Amino acid sequence: MENSQSLFVVLDRQNNQTKPEQPTKLIVSLKKISKSEEEIRPKKKLKMSTMNAPAKLDLVSLPREILLIIFKYLDLKTIGKCATLCSRFYNISKDGSLYKNVSLQYNMNIKLVASLVERCTRPKEIHIMYKFYNGSDSPETRDYSEFNEYVQILLRKCGEHVKTLEFDSCRDDKTLECIADCVNLEELQLYRCKGTFTTLHLLSTLRKIRFLSCHFPPKTVNNLIKNNEDLREISLMSNYTVNANEISEILSKHNPNVENLDLSENRPLRSQNFKYLARLTKLRVLEMWNGPGCDNDPDPDAIQHLAAGCPYLEKLVLTGRKEITDDNLIPALHLFTRMKSLSLKGVWITIRSCREACLTLPLLEELDVFKCSKIKKAQVTQLQKEFKEIRISC
Repeated sequence: MENSQSLFVVLDRQNNQTKPEQPTKLIVSLKKISKSEEEIRPKKKLKMSTMNAPAKLDLVSLPREILLIIFKYLDLKTIGKCATLCSRFYNISKDGSLYKNVSLQYNMNIKLVASLVERCTRPKEIHIMYKFYNGSDSPETRDYSEFNEYVQILLRKCGEHVKTLEFDSCRDDKTLECIADCVNLEELQLYRCKGTFTTLHLLSTLRKIRFLSCHFPPKTVNNLIKNNEDLREISLMSNYTVNANEISEILSKHNPNVENLDLSENRPLRSQNFKYLARLTKLRVLEMWNGPGCDNDPDPDAIQHLAAGCPYLEKLVLTGRKEITDDNLIPALHLFTRMKSLSLKGVWITIRSCREACLTLPLLEELDVFKCSKIKKAQVTQLQKEFKEIRISC
């Protein structure tokens, strides 16, 4: 018998009412399949399907370095949950590199706080937040003793590695004293904190400080600034017992490298003390939001002293300086060659100074003359049409 056979099928279609058509031939060739081929073909298909099937991915089997990279994208709470899945994840969750930025809040589960403190070895940033407390609120009755204890343990254990430290609404002296354990601290932020701060003067490596609505003993901030001559950024806003006039004099003697200064204290800076700020030749940003009070001996040339001494100034914010007029501001504008943002609120200038600023300052991007009583809104609107590339507001 031959290995292959041919089957010919001839279909004749006839219609009695129509003309007969040519027969259509359908040829089907059937190849006889041997028994050996029937056995081989399924095996080949099975083999190919096995080769093309995707490999099973097992997250646990990934190298430790890869898992660490994945874990670094997770928040601390998620890392804690992953640690409960298997022993490998648990061991990786204890790696100190995952805890470079640590935030502890008063309302966190105390077991989670304890776990984080245990795992942290070399954090770069630590943020501690207590419940917001306003002087008009009733005293806080919650017991923070256990939370404070873990915060103190963390700072004493890892303080030498911390570069940035933030406290929000802390009122515990013992906890605030642990700030001194951060011997290499570069940035300190204190918001609404109150204490004796007996160890604050021991810090000597700071480059940036930001204090808002804090209660300091007298001279505490003065001594801190004196001991940190490499300060670059200083922000002091609405703090009790902080005197802007004393600070300006200290800065001129001990901190010549300051680039960003915000002196928005309750007691305004006397215009005669602008000469101290003029010695900060590297100053790029100066903001002074003055509180209530007046200058009994205003210096009309204060703004010109500042312009002559700070040639790199890019942003200037002055509020309520009644001694600033067209006569002393316009000459100063010719010295502010790098000014990009100028905000003069509540000063005694007219639209003439605004126009001169737009024409004189080549890099000016923003001009704010809010609450300047001698400037009318219609005048500002016209100026906006003439200088569309500058954001002018009033």
